[in-house]
Amino acid sequence: MQSKISCFNKTIFKKNLTRFWPFAVLYGLYLIMVHPMVLYLEITNHAQSYSETKPWQIVGDHFMGMTEPVSVFLAAIVIAIAVFSYLYQSRSANMIHAFPVTRTELFATNYLSGLALMVIPQILAALASNLVILGRANSMTWSVWAWFGITVGETIFFYGFACFIIMFTGQLLAAGLFYMIWNFLYVASVALINVVGDLMIYGLNEQLISKIRHPLFPVAYLLGNVGFYVDGSTNIYHVQGISSLLIYAGAGLIFAALAWYIYQKRRIECAGDFLSMKWTAPVFRWGTAIVVGAAGALCWTYLSGEYTSQNRMVTKFVIFLVICAAVMFFVAEMFIEKSFRVLKKRIAVECVTCVAVLLVGIGLLQFDVFGIESYVPQTEEIQQVALWGNGNVSFEDASDVEKVRALHKLIIDHSKDQKAQIRNGVMEQAELIGDPADGSASSESAYYYDYIGITYALNNGKNVSRSYRIETDDASFKELLTAQCEALFNDPEALKRGYYGINYKELNWQLIGAGVEHARVDAQGGYFFDNDPVYGTQEDLQKLFDAILADFDAGAFSEYGWNGGSKISASMNLTLRTDHKREEIRFANGGGYMSYFDGEELPNGTQMYSSLRLTDRCTNTINALIELGEIESAEDLHVPETEGDVVIYEKYIVGSWIYLYTKDCQSQW
Repeated sequence: MQSKISCFNKTIFKKNLTRFWPFAVLYGLYLIMVHPMVLYLEITNHAQSYSETKPWQIVGDHFMGMTEPVSVFLAAIVIAIAVFSYLYQSRSANMIHAFPVTRTELFATNYLSGLALMVIPQILAALASNLVILGRANSMTWSVWAWFGITVGETIFFYGFACFIIMFTGQLLAAGLFYMIWNFLYVASVALINVVGDLMIYGLNEQLISKIRHPLFPVAYLLGNVGFYVDGSTNIYHVQGISSLLIYAGAGLIFAALAWYIYQKRRIECAGDFLSMKWTAPVFRWGTAIVVGAAGALCWTYLSGEYTSQNRMVTKFVIFLVICAAVMFFVAEMFIEKSFRVLKKRIAVECVTCVAVLLVGIGLLQFDVFGIESYVPQTEEIQQVALWGNGNVSFEDASDVEKVRALHKLIIDHSKDQKAQIRNGVMEQAELIGDPADGSASSESAYYYDYIGITYALNNGKNVSRSYRIETDDASFKELLTAQCEALFNDPEALKRGYYGINYKELNWQLIGAGVEHARVDAQGGYFFDNDPVYGTQEDLQKLFDAILADFDAGAFSEYGWNGGSKISASMNLTLRTDHKREEIRFANGGGYMSYFDGEELPNGTQMYSSLRLTDRCTNTINALIELGEIESAEDLHVPETEGDVVIYEKYIVGSWIYLYTKDCQSQW
């Protein structure tokens, strides 16, 4: 009888389905509950409440919010471990491989049976969802099968990757652990690199790598880039990210092919071993020592005492890194060998080499060999730059950009001193100002404190962000820094660009609505904010807006160098309109105020909302409100509250703290 080569075994396939059907049932129940059942309840509830939301909108919104990558991600590893579970015990592994079936036949059958255990529940959930919306939202039937196609594509990727990962170990728990590690390795590495970079590089502020929704973090990337969206102008639902989904599905098939190849080379006797491939042992040892060792060293560094100078923190980190990396290196070897007897000369030499490589890397960062700490983009590379901290201002003009670069260079030139400054307890250090003999002496902090952030938007679409906590007793540095910051942060035009858009002059904003929100005390002594609308003609409102712009020019809204003391505690809520479309409004990069408020598209323009805090310095705005008859005098915006014999002019409640500003502008709580 002629023999034939088969890549599929019906008996094993049926056996897998009959053994592991409970996993498919649990997964299917989850899909039934979160899709057809939720759709039925939402459509029924909206119909009974006579909601204006149409059933087709409910269906579209439901699939827009789907989180399928998470469930597929978890189900894939469970089912992959189940169908390949015979590889984790020597007896079952030897028995299965003694049967007259090839490894290719075993792998293909197990792979397809596991895929079936995931896809069949998805088909049933799609059919049930289709029945729910049938007759209610027939126009959205396509969305159900689009959801099914997206889910199958994600299944192919995660299941193929799960099969690939489990081929590297002979233990069930290790398979799940490796799967989780590799799926979250990018985001964990980014977080670790950013924290280490923040510790080593002055001003980095954990911004060395900022992109979390990255293709190497598939769960987050699929959630954010693949799925449904609605076109706001037409209210029509569409599918996005199909090309990305196809790439992931193709990668899943490649991982499945690699898993098959590794299965051909896998030793049967490795069942029960932590690692099934010998060449992966050094990778596991070094990876554990570097990643887990660095994470442990960071924890010890920040938990072992108060945050002193950056140089001292780096010294502590290096000491803890050597200890943690060495310990984790030998711990990793214990898992590999399944023994505590790992103190061997070969392993010790490899451990020393690993720690030495880590120290070299730390040294490169500390001495800024890569030029990260000293990097300031060139003027011609910068499209826009934002300053934030004591205010938010943005600049585009080359001369203004050059001023920001000069400020940045000034800070960098003093970075060595800043790293050595003591970061804790300096507020208590004070010096005596004046002559004690004539009674003019007063205590004043010997240190200058500030927080300055700089964000460059480059022409290539990338952002470079730095933030600096300045603490210095250098009088000359303080004088230079203060002068440059005052000129930039208090620039009236920059402030207006931050509030009303970079191109606010072109937009020609019209004030179509306004309200004054100020604090009041009721008859029972209760403290509340009252929002009084401003009434008047369009001409009156425009005069009010002109008064606000005049206060910008007078520096009334500048924050840098202002101590915050004001008898007035009020804000202006503005509704503005422009004939330009929303996409024509150029928002300030990374620091503007207007970008925090929602905009509304109008048939022939855009409506925006903004808010301004009023103080005693806003004389033009206050006079305009008096002319409109909204207030009789500035005193109407004061807070006449009494705490004993002390009149309180401002009161802020933050958590359980109540901050009171007295007549002398002294803070009490």
